[in-house]
Amino acid sequence: MSQLLILVDRCRRTISDGNLESCFDFLEASLVNRARLDELLILKGNLNRAKHSQSLGLSNTADQVSANTSFAILEMLNKLTEEDINPINPINGRILILSPESKVSDWKQMFSDQNFSHAYVIYYGQDIPLDYRRPEVVVFDDTGPNVRPHMVQLAGEMPDAHFLYFGDLNPFTESRKRSPVDAAIFERCANANSKFTVHARLRELLEFRKVYGVPTAIN
Repeated sequence: MSQLLILVDRCRRTISDGNLESCFDFLEASLVNRARLDELLILKGNLNRAKHSQSLGLSNTADQVSANTSFAILEMLNKLTEEDINPINPINGRILILSPESKVSDWKQMFSDQNFSHAYVIYYGQDIPLDYRRPEVVVFDDTGPNVRPHMVQLAGEMPDAHFLYFGDLNPFTESRKRSPVDAAIFERCANANSKFTVHARLRELLEFRKVYGVPTAIN
C-alpha cells in the first residue's frame, strides 16, 4: 500500500472516531504542499476558535464547525496526490519497543522492516537482545502492565536512551515535581497518546538527539 493510501486510510479512521486532533497531527506531519498545509491550518484555527468561544458561553457552533471541518478534510483527502506528502524515509536509528504481549504483532506492523532498519519489539518481561541494550529510543506501550517500573529500570540500564511514552498520562507527570530522579526520566520522554502520532513524535525525538545529544545524567 502506498504512503498516500496509508495516510488517507488513517485520517478517515480518525475522523470516523471523532478524533480530529489526531487527524490534524498526522496531516501536519505529512503534508509538504504549502497550499494544502495552509488550508489545513485555517480549518484547525477555525475549529479551535469555535471551541474556545463555546467554552466561554459566547456561541454554540462548535459541533457544526467540527462537522464542517470533517467534510472539508475528507474533500482534501480525495484531492491529495503523492507529491503533496512527505515520503517516509527509512529510519535507521536503533529502536526498542516494549508492549503488552497481546500487542506485539500490532507494534511489529507499525515498525516494519520497510521503514525501520533497526527496530525490535518485545513484550514486558521478555529478555532484551544484546544488540538492543543500547538503543537510541525506547518506546513504552502503557496499555497493559504498569509501565512505570520498566521505565525506571531502563532509565538506569540505558542512560543514553530517550523514551517515547505511549498512553494517556505519563506516570512521571506528577512525581517529577517531587523527585529530581523522576524529573530527569520525564525530561527524556516524548509522549504520544495515539498510534497516529507515534511516528511523528519519534522523528521529532531523533531530530532532538541530533541537536542536543543524549539525555543529561542525574547524579
